[in-house]
Amino acid sequence: MKVIVLSLLLTFSITTAQTDEPDPSIFFPATVGNVWEFNTDHGFVRREIVRDSIGADNSKYLFLAPNTSPIYKIDSALNVYWVPFSSSLNWKLYKLDAELGETWKVEWDRRRQMARVDNIYTAYLWGAERYIKEIGYYRLVYPDSTITDNSVHESYILLISGIGEYYEFDFESGPVRALQGCIIDGDTLGIITSVNDTDQDIPPNDIALFQNYPNPFNPTTNIEYAINYPGKVNLTVYDVLGRKVTTLVNEFQSTGTYQVQFSVKDNQLTSGIYLYRLTINNTTRTKKMIYAK
Repeated sequence: MKVIVLSLLLTFSITTAQTDEPDPSIFFPATVGNVWEFNTDHGFVRREIVRDSIGADNSKYLFLAPNTSPIYKIDSALNVYWVPFSSSLNWKLYKLDAELGETWKVEWDRRRQMARVDNIYTAYLWGAERYIKEIGYYRLVYPDSTITDNSVHESYILLISGIGEYYEFDFESGPVRALQGCIIDGDTLGIITSVNDTDQDIPPNDIALFQNYPNPFNPTTNIEYAINYPGKVNLTVYDVLGRKVTTLVNEFQSTGTYQVQFSVKDNQLTSGIYLYRLTINNTTRTKKMIYAK
């Protein structure tokens, strides 16, 4: 059964917060060098802001990998957009200054999805009492133009003051990700694992497939895997419908750790989620990756 452990339990003070809320911008700390490490439903994920830039309209763009498009945009009204230069993924994820019950459109053309601040409360976490905004995401039923009792509550995300994204839950598939640690403005909170020190020990007669990096990516990403016995190795990329995109490895390999690069330069791919699958003999491992163009 798939389980994501919420690394440190919150000690709640069950009082809805109405006054003296902090600066809304600290619900999404956006300083270069900030790092977040998540346990997710497809493995360990590390996010780091490697650079930023300011647009002509004073929006701030955040880059999670060098030589790629920005992954987030924060405009002057404190709206946070996901993959802002993508025609299909330019979603308005957060309205950082939104009050309890306030709503906004996330993606309308295809998903008819809206968000709402469903709860605001305080909790003691990592040495401080912090404000938490619970943001619910709802798919509207046509012809509704606002959230009603008929809307489908698809997921929610917890934003925590001074930390950012902390926990995501999908009502269909369960926990999606939980923050295990972060580095915010030079301060380490929770548990941080060096990107070079992730445990790659695997049991005898087994294989390991690691999370690609960078992720999201554009146009290239690295995929690393380890095998503890020799055999015919196949590493193939698929779209979410199970259609093969490309085969990266299809050969006999000896015991060891390997790394290959996947590039979309020669593939006419749309932005979204893709799967990469490692198979040796009768053993298979699969992980997800996100292409953000």
